[in-house]
Amino acid sequence: MTWHKDKRVDDRQEWKDFDERFPDFAADPRNVRLGMAIDGFNPFGNMSTSYSMWPVFMVPYNLPQWKCMKEAFCFMSLLIPGPSAIGRDIDIYLRPLIDELKEWWENGMQTYDSSRGQTFTMRACVLWTTNDFPTYGIMSGWSTKGYLACPICNWDISSVGLRSKIGYLGARRYLPEHHVWRRSKLYNGKNICDNLVGTIMGTDGKNKDTEKARKDLEDQGIRKELHLKRHANGSFEKLRAKLLGVLKRFVANKARPEGSIVAAYISEECTTFCSMYLDGIDTVFNRGERNDDGNSI
Repeated sequence: MTWHKDKRVDDRQEWKDFDERFPDFAADPRNVRLGMAIDGFNPFGNMSTSYSMWPVFMVPYNLPQWKCMKEAFCFMSLLIPGPSAIGRDIDIYLRPLIDELKEWWENGMQTYDSSRGQTFTMRACVLWTTNDFPTYGIMSGWSTKGYLACPICNWDISSVGLRSKIGYLGARRYLPEHHVWRRSKLYNGKNICDNLVGTIMGTDGKNKDTEKARKDLEDQGIRKELHLKRHANGSFEKLRAKLLGVLKRFVANKARPEGSIVAAYISEECTTFCSMYLDGIDTVFNRGERNDDGNSI
């Protein structure tokens, strides 16, 4: 339990600030520094079944990094079950744990140190909590929705009202001026892949290339080549159907939809391929725009 004092050489600033603020606690390295980890999950693995469990784990950071996060050294202090997410009522369930932690912080507990053969008063503190952003809102009472969702930005917001949602566009402003992430693109493999496939296939609910998205680009003054074209009467040109919509139109026989799609798709693919080698004939490759607006955006 004294490893952090005897061998740790890379104390983070938060750890050092805590020692400076509470020197009486830091004076005895055997005092326990805890982290609280909270999250909810569906124990049945079936999202159609409405049920939620919220375990509360305490992690002892006195131990080496390769031990403190191992299952054998973490301990579950609470398990909160229920038919749905507990929301802000979590403070009711945490009350007994908080009372016990306050007792450990203020008075401590008589504990036997077998390595030194003596009894001492062990105290404990919670340095931080570990949770995702929605759970952060539940734990702290801060609303993680709306224009003021960011607890760091507070009133100095970078949120922008889009046509169908709120966008947070200034997340990189806290990075150093020459930080590599200012020049690179943030990437989340699964989300990007799902959105890309959904957009290409035109999947309902997953297609991100919508009319509202195109109008958002125009409102922000970016990606002009993707702005919707306006007709003479001021209305916008509708987006062309995506691949999934095309495939849906191929269904002529509802008893054998897959056969209809395959047959029509192969036929159109062959026709399109042949038209690339035809001269003097109006094809999709040389046909002009149906609505000529003078190339204006």
